[in-house]
Amino acid sequence: MRRMLLVLSVFGMASSMGPEALASCAVYTPMGHLLGSFFACTDATEVSALAYQITDPAGTHTGTEDITCEAADQVNCYTGGSLGDGQVSIQADWSKPGVAGCPRTPSGGERVVIVVQSSDGKGLLVSLGDGFFSAFDGYLVEGAHPYDSVAGTVQPLVCHNRTGRPTLLAQSANPDTTFTLVLHFEAPLVQSDCDQGSLGVFAEACTDNFEPNSALGGVYTSVQPCGLPANLRPSLWTNTGVRPDASGNATIRVTPPTDGQCLFIGGTSIIGGFESGAITGFIQFEGGCRDADADGFTNCAGDCDDANAAIHPGATEICNAIDDNCDGAVDEGVCDQSAVDIVVDFNQPVAKKSGLVTWRTINEVDVIGFNVVLLGSDGSRSQQNGALIGCDECRTGRGASYSFIVQKVKSGRNVFVEVVHRDGTVGTFGPAIRQ
Repeated sequence: MRRMLLVLSVFGMASSMGPEALASCAVYTPMGHLLGSFFACTDATEVSALAYQITDPAGTHTGTEDITCEAADQVNCYTGGSLGDGQVSIQADWSKPGVAGCPRTPSGGERVVIVVQSSDGKGLLVSLGDGFFSAFDGYLVEGAHPYDSVAGTVQPLVCHNRTGRPTLLAQSANPDTTFTLVLHFEAPLVQSDCDQGSLGVFAEACTDNFEPNSALGGVYTSVQPCGLPANLRPSLWTNTGVRPDASGNATIRVTPPTDGQCLFIGGTSIIGGFESGAITGFIQFEGGCRDADADGFTNCAGDCDDANAAIHPGATEICNAIDDNCDGAVDEGVCDQSAVDIVVDFNQPVAKKSGLVTWRTINEVDVIGFNVVLLGSDGSRSQQNGALIGCDECRTGRGASYSFIVQKVKSGRNVFVEVVHRDGTVGTFGPAIRQ
């Protein structure tokens, strides 16, 4: 009953968002954020996104339609906050003219994947079934979002680097003006409505037990105008014929783009047994070979921020949430973002059998919050906080001190603190020392 009421309420919201349109799908077929949540991604400029059907990536996709909303205008975008606030929502209709194919069949909806890429290179891979709309036509994006069942809130999904985006390991100039690039790719992270802790699982909307089994696909290149959102359709990219090796490395030869153009280097991913219908992650190089910040490195030579002389290949990496040495990774090996000095105090004036847990952090560069958990010897995990404990210095990157009361704790030996990062990774620290 809980699931049916939620489905009906969401469908009512979707039906009010726009009229039906006859195109690829015969009727209005929404796919979007319909419960007020969003993707937390950089949106100072337009965000690229493409959705496709897993089993028919080339034939069924959102095509030329713009499916992201960076700012609400109550005409095409009903959610999305304002430009530059880091809130991006999906507002799509599979019946619009620019869409190719329809993921809905007489027997129900096929599973789809949404690929999102923001201007800072971070993105998301999100897969949705039709469990929420099995009786209707459409897809609820929040089904793949984390759900706090205690607070009854849907948490945003945060853009990250784990989309199959390459990092540049090395480059060398060739006599014929081309460059040889050595790239490294990590297997992508796909988030779905079948993930534990998602709204889809809570509402029993995961009906196919989806497992992404993600892997790396092919390496592609494309020359596109600089300053515009990248077009993610593989048909507009050139397949290099190279695939990363078992360690994720690949070597390709490229020609620098002309002034005003950007060379995009990215790759596809294998998701659910099929090669993706979109480029899932990329890096880019601006044409013109200039050294605007006079640091001795041109953009063609790998300077990833030609407006900042402190940022260039070979620079010293410091803890600042910036890729100082232009190797495609941020703060690698220099940021201790652990929880330290974890103590549980039973002498504080709190409720019977409770304790005051305190801890501190050294850096909070990409931290979004904390959980206090009890870990059993059998591997069980019991989260003590209903909602994520917010970080105090995640905007500055500095460290801070925290406290939280846990109930019915006999000793501190099983009390741990989880540090939750923007890319979804979690570090577990402890156990607490009893005081």
